[in-house]
Amino acid sequence: MSLAPVLKVNQGQFHNQKMTLEEFAILPDDGSRYEYIGGRTVMMSPAGVLHGAIASQITYLLSHHLYPQRSGIILDSSTGFRLPNGDVRSPDISVILSDRLVHEGLVIGFGQTPPHLTVEIISPNERYEDVVAKVQLYLDWGVNTVWVVEPAQRMVVVHRREGVARLAAEDELNGGEAVPGFVCN
Repeated sequence: MSLAPVLKVNQGQFHNQKMTLEEFAILPDDGSRYEYIGGRTVMMSPAGVLHGAIASQITYLLSHHLYPQRSGIILDSSTGFRLPNGDVRSPDISVILSDRLVHEGLVIGFGQTPPHLTVEIISPNERYEDVVAKVQLYLDWGVNTVWVVEPAQRMVVVHRREGVARLAAEDELNGGEAVPGFVCN
């Protein structure tokens, strides 16, 4: 029985490395998460407890809306999507409704069909302008709606092609055309 050689990797060792998309797709697990931006790897910081709790709560609420009707799937932050510019981005949460799943299905590699909804939760170490740039990439690609959750301000900023809405904690958040029938505070 022969075993392939095992590469010893150090956490974060691939940060800011220039490589092809094919090389990025087969990176060994070094314990870090990366996005692929402009031909380079960009290491993503681990999420904090508040970030994780918010992501779990949103996923819970969305799953209780989508799964009984089998109307779509929810994907977590480990899911990479290949954008038309060649970058691979990983939203904190993504929703793909069944109509788009018919076209792409559940692929093994990076998703290439835009989700209906992406959610980005602002972390304390993130630059807001980087998040806004990512939101615009998603919208230009064909994502219907992007929710940017701002924990420090207790608000959600809803981005759609037709405009932006800022919602406070007491306001109603609805899924619009991205997740029809979904409503929560």
